[in-house]
Amino acid sequence: MAVISEMLSRTLTLGIKNGTTATGEDKIKNYNYSHINLEATDEALHTTAVNIGSLMANDLKKVFCTEKNLLTSGTNGAN
Repeated sequence: MAVISEMLSRTLTLGIKNGTTATGEDKIKNYNYSHINLEATDEALHTTAVNIGSLMANDLKKVFCTEKNLLTSGTNGAN
């Protein structure tokens, strides 16, 4: 059975350093940006995240892109 995947939405998450723990590890605060263009490339998303991160008071540590996909059966149009 063929499965069809349709991307419905994307969220770009920037992990910004927000202090350190007692053991010296970085604390990370996540900032989420929704309504991301579904056609944007990974390179464009990363460049955008770096540019937004440069405006933050603390360092950008991580960049995540989360996709929400609808998976449907490819047979007889059944969902």
